[in-house]
Amino acid sequence: MAIDRLSPYRAWTGSRLTPATVETPGVRSALDYVDAYLAGRPDQSTSDSWKGMLIVGRLGIGKTHLAQAIAHRIVFDETSKIRPLILDSPAGDFATIYRTTLIGQLDRFDLYNRLKDYYALILADDLERSKATVELAEGLRQGVYDPRKVIEHFGLVESALRDQLRRHLLRVTEIANFSKAFTLALIPEHEQSVWEWLQGRPAAESLQRYGITTLIDGESSAFDALNVLAFVYGRVGYKFVFIIDEFDKLLAGSDDRRTQLVKQSVERMLNVFIDSNGLVVMCAMPEIQQSLPASTRERLRTYRLAPFTSAELGQYVRSALDTEAHRFPAEPIAYIAGLTGGIPRQAISLCGQVWRHAERNQLPVSNDLVRSVVRDQYERSSFQDVRASIRQTVQAAGLSCKADHRVEGVIVDFWIPLWEDGPGVAVMIVGSVLQQEDLEELRRRLADGPRVEVILVVNGFLSAALREEAASQLGRQPLVYEEEPFNEMLRGQVTATLHRIENTTQEDRMTTLHRHVDRLALQQAYAQSFMEQMSGRIDRFGGEANRRLAAIERGIVEVRTPLPHGASQRLTTGGTLPEELQWHFDRALTAVQALGGLNDLFKEAFAGVSPGLPRRRLASRALFEAAGVAVVFQRLIESFREAVAEWLRTARRDGEPQPLPREQEERLRLICRAYTTTAEVLPLFQLESLALTAAPYATDTSATEQTSRSIRRGEAAQALDNLGDRVLGAALAAARP
Repeated sequence: MAIDRLSPYRAWTGSRLTPATVETPGVRSALDYVDAYLAGRPDQSTSDSWKGMLIVGRLGIGKTHLAQAIAHRIVFDETSKIRPLILDSPAGDFATIYRTTLIGQLDRFDLYNRLKDYYALILADDLERSKATVELAEGLRQGVYDPRKVIEHFGLVESALRDQLRRHLLRVTEIANFSKAFTLALIPEHEQSVWEWLQGRPAAESLQRYGITTLIDGESSAFDALNVLAFVYGRVGYKFVFIIDEFDKLLAGSDDRRTQLVKQSVERMLNVFIDSNGLVVMCAMPEIQQSLPASTRERLRTYRLAPFTSAELGQYVRSALDTEAHRFPAEPIAYIAGLTGGIPRQAISLCGQVWRHAERNQLPVSNDLVRSVVRDQYERSSFQDVRASIRQTVQAAGLSCKADHRVEGVIVDFWIPLWEDGPGVAVMIVGSVLQQEDLEELRRRLADGPRVEVILVVNGFLSAALREEAASQLGRQPLVYEEEPFNEMLRGQVTATLHRIENTTQEDRMTTLHRHVDRLALQQAYAQSFMEQMSGRIDRFGGEANRRLAAIERGIVEVRTPLPHGASQRLTTGGTLPEELQWHFDRALTAVQALGGLNDLFKEAFAGVSPGLPRRRLASRALFEAAGVAVVFQRLIESFREAVAEWLRTARRDGEPQPLPREQEERLRLICRAYTTTAEVLPLFQLESLALTAAPYATDTSATEQTSRSIRRGEAAQALDNLGDRVLGAALAAARP
């Protein structure tokens, strides 16, 4: 999913408050198209009318950033009358999206005025038929006269004009309710009811008397409502713009019928927007283009985003660091571009991590520093975790495997035989592959290794520049442990390789059949064991949830009890935080508490005590270190929260957002940077391995435990990565008017 959002954010801690936009050829072409559209210049590339825009590219390539740049141009354009709608990340069906996200971006009174303008145009068309009323018609077009007052003054037949409005809207939708509702909206006593109906609420009794009974509660009717709005705004000279990030999600779902309905609705929407001089901008993965009907693709201009070159990444760094850019030389920039394959999200993130490390430790930025930072950031999982995950995946596939097995005199991490003492596939685990020296070491290992099929698992970072060379050595793509979906990719490579070996062996069909039956039996046994473990774990989670609920209920009772004098003031030191800002801190604290599993460790220390277990189970240096890291990190986040709350209390004088002087913004930036530089030196993601080291009496790690740990790591990474930057953006948004 997209990490960035169509709202202000900071890409990394450079000197700028807003991210730079590197105008690659794809970005430049897309922005030129938008500029020409806003300026009303004809499209020079085609004789057809304007089309919609489809921005495609891989994850992290910059689709959301480009959509943000387009939105910025549109929102702040002062030369045109524009009404933008922005859909950040579609969640749910389109009817829900329309009600909860889209219609709320329009202003009720602005819509009323546009309907009045539209009604005036219809009336002007009617009055132009007579020479005596030509000037009156022109006054209506210019907005000089109120159409309702003209009707009343000249005694015109309003019902005929309403029929014209209905006929106009039938070009967009066959739902008669829209023409009735938009006509009634011009009557003051019905205007509020029509607005509520457009928001998806049931029609009021006053509207039902006119036959408006249908709800805007289905995807088709929601698309119709959007189309009608685009049509009305377009007819009165406004550019109606709809920007959709992660357009793929609109088409997601297992119901083929629903997907087909959405595709048809999208094509109809494009037709209406194009005819109404509107613009639709959609961001999606490359695969989405071919899934759209040819008739839809014809109405779209496709922009494919490409990775950064070294020069383009250098341009970003110079823009982000401003006067400090000379401290980030071209050589490590080119090295980072090669490591990441130029994928902007990865390249920019790595540049930021390298810069922060250099700033904190007063080091020059170099290739060696880049490699050091990469290993710190990407080699978070221990080799034990990787081995446990591989074992779990192989067993789930119904295959047997042998760890640290000797094959042709060489020990491999895992040996997965087709049958006992038969041919098979070896799995080798290596660290990060960042430079040619790492690749040479890999080549030596393969040359000295057994002459068998080998699957390579990289526990760390695999340079994009060296990926293909490594693949050519192996005959298949290496697998990176931290990349998703690792387990599915590993299983696919293992089964495909074994199947290929099976096809080359001389084996009678009955033996092959027996072997497949044995594999299915192993899969069933593994699945049964896994379900039993999960059942027991769910029971434990349920008991823990009940205990926590009881604690919350006790806390509520305590809150309701009057506090001692002065306690309330102590509890609210620094002031309260807005809900969105508080969410970042709550999520981070929950992640820290769950990551180490220290609570479970203490419980297990006193569970099942027997004479054979070691004494002083909690007297372990590793446990002390793990507990210390957890406590320090938790206190760090709490202190960070208190500092931000105090800053926000000062910034929001009288409880209201105020214009922020630069000194205050800089103060918040320093607070966030202080947190980030401190957090980066704490080995938070080593808590699990520290806790395991502290528990030599613990049982072997089960597949369930591995799954739980993987989930915890993923949630913690999302909650804690770039927390300082996210808090900075949320706090500035809360403080500004």
